[in-house]
Amino acid sequence: MRVVVVAGPDPGHAFPALALCQKFLAAGDTPTLLTGIEWLDTARAAGVDAAGSSGWTRRTRTTTKTRGEDPRRGARMAVLNLPGLKALAPDLIVSDVITTCGGWPPSC
Repeated sequence: MRVVVVAGPDPGHAFPALALCQKFLAAGDTPTLLTGIEWLDTARAAGVDAAGSSGWTRRTRTTTKTRGEDPRRGARMAVLNLPGLKALAPDLIVSDVITTCGGWPPSC
């Protein structure tokens, strides 16, 4: 099964996603980690295919009451990453809970 695991570039998100990819690989699946470009060499050195996710920018909060992911950011990233996801032709997409763009492309 072709699996894409989508996670943000923060180490607390990218490394658990990498570990999940290793579990998929050990189970005989074909995982690809989609994350920030700074972790691509690390993933590949661990034996996991990896690709850079488009659209990562520093988040800004307009007020201290705003919490969580801005849905506009997730929508923009979903559009930017759709061509790459289509090229990977995954059977399954696993997305980090705060990386909303991974779950939005309905027609990979």
